[in-house]
Amino acid sequence: MPILWNDRSAALGSTGDLVLADFDYYLIKDGSGPRVDISTEYKFTTDESCFRIVWYVDGNSWLSRAIPLEGSTSNTVSPIVVLK
Repeated sequence: MPILWNDRSAALGSTGDLVLADFDYYLIKDGSGPRVDISTEYKFTTDESCFRIVWYVDGNSWLSRAIPLEGSTSNTVSPIVVLK
């Protein structure tokens, strides 16, 4: 399982600072297609234009709950685990 670093995780020592995830169980949905904007007013005096591309994306696990292990009433497995 590869390690992916980011700057949006919870602070070290708090819930969610480390997440183990199998992204085969993660769905991604485009919220909207890419939108391109241009501004010719920004940096007008130096004949420069500013471009902006915005693309909204959402994602979530396709499982709504943990999967119970066969023959067990209390043990479950999940493709996404958040350490507490």
